[in-house]
Amino acid sequence: MLVIEDDEWVCRLLVNAIRDAGYGVLACATAKEGFETACAEEPSAIVCDVELPDGDGFWVARSIRSEASPVAATPFIFLTGLDDPASRMEGF
Repeated sequence: MLVIEDDEWVCRLLVNAIRDAGYGVLACATAKEGFETACAEEPSAIVCDVELPDGDGFWVARSIRSEASPVAATPFIFLTGLDDPASRMEGF
């Protein structure tokens, strides 16, 4: 699994919970690093913050979906405090 989260505490919490559940996990703190890691490692799932320091999680998802490789079908779980209908639709 891949976690893309810039908040160190939240990232550590997610990584520990995923490892405790028996999964291997990689972590990144930026959109660019997350995209590059996803393409290189082809994780089975991605947990991605929407608000990242160098872009947003929606960009990461769009970029991965446009890849011509199996990573394009990777399931995404978005993390966000945004609660507006436009953000929800963009996440879908």
